[in-house]
Amino acid sequence: MKIIFALILVSISSLVMADKMPYPENDDALTQVQLLMAEDDARPILVTFGANWCSNCRKLAKVMKSPEMSQWLSSEYRVVKVNIGNWNKNQDLVAELGQPTKYGIPAMVVITPEESQYVAAFDLIKTLRKPKAEFQNLLSSL
Repeated sequence: MKIIFALILVSISSLVMADKMPYPENDDALTQVQLLMAEDDARPILVTFGANWCSNCRKLAKVMKSPEMSQWLSSEYRVVKVNIGNWNKNQDLVAELGQPTKYGIPAMVVITPEESQYVAAFDLIKTLRKPKAEFQNLLSSL
């Protein structure tokens, strides 16, 4: 009985933590982005840099996960969430994209065939406190 109870607790805590840990722990983000770049898809790639310990990163992930925003993002972008851990994960991609996390996280990079542009943490955090339309306008302006 104790084993069943423990398994139920582990299952429930895993579900709860999955929502609080939006950035994948074991991804090779550079390879993932390179594969997306090789695809024949006109949508730009939206790379979101964050960490599961970062409250503003979790807020951003929550906004991006909302039904309205999720639908808009998937129609406009190919989205990649990148976990930088304690500044020790996926640093190859961070370097490849010009150190977009140098001023903090969350940070975003929009990759088009012509160029890459990034949004700094400060601008993202300001936008998270405003209506979702402003977040969409910020991304669309890149």
